[in-house]
Amino acid sequence: MSSRTRGLVKPAPLPERFESGVDRSGGPDACHPWTGKLDTSGYGVLDVEKKMQRAHRVSFFLAHGRWPKPCCLHRCDTSACVNESHLFEGTQLENIADRHAKGRTVMSEQFRRNHAKRTG
Repeated sequence: MSSRTRGLVKPAPLPERFESGVDRSGGPDACHPWTGKLDTSGYGVLDVEKKMQRAHRVSFFLAHGRWPKPCCLHRCDTSACVNESHLFEGTQLENIADRHAKGRTVMSEQFRRNHAKRTG
């Protein structure tokens, strides 16, 4: 059977497309970096049913059979990592707390000036 339908190429199944972008060479406990396209924040991305999805969310979906709601967080704090054992589901508040605990909270210079402790 041909993978062409009316002149269009049928995409490979999601698990196959996902695996083609994963580097598992470090072993099962290491980060598995996404080798495909990255967004401007360093997260892997791929097309799933005509919608761009972050690769770590796709990894969670393939491992658990459902999309993480609402957030998919990294234990390893490596944006491009898609190792399912490094990922966990959390709320937006947990995601913010995790980001802050790991020192990744970005504050604007104006925020820093407005909220700086005043001495003397």
